[in-house]
Amino acid sequence: MPQLLTLHLPALASFVLFWMTGGYAVKKLVIAIEGSTEFGQGTTSKLRRLKGYGVFATWAILATLPASFFADVGVHGDTDAAVRRFLDRLEVAVFVLEAMGDDD
Repeated sequence: MPQLLTLHLPALASFVLFWMTGGYAVKKLVIAIEGSTEFGQGTTSKLRRLKGYGVFATWAILATLPASFFADVGVHGDTDAAVRRFLDRLEVAVFVLEAMGDDD
């Protein structure tokens, strides 16, 4: 039980951090979506729309990593196994983020 209580504070801190930064990411996503449906002058450029999608995708990936770790520990209670699974998820996330940043 004390282990679970020590996880509440970091979980809450990560939730607050990603909640506060999520406004910027969602704003970029809204600009990207609006730019793809508008016609006429002042339409968002394709590069700016792609940047908006990229910012939101990066934020979503980074926000789900700590949340999945804390949920894993909370449900299963095994910290060592949760860390191993977190590292597997982190490896996949790094692969996806690298692929998003590729200029080829």
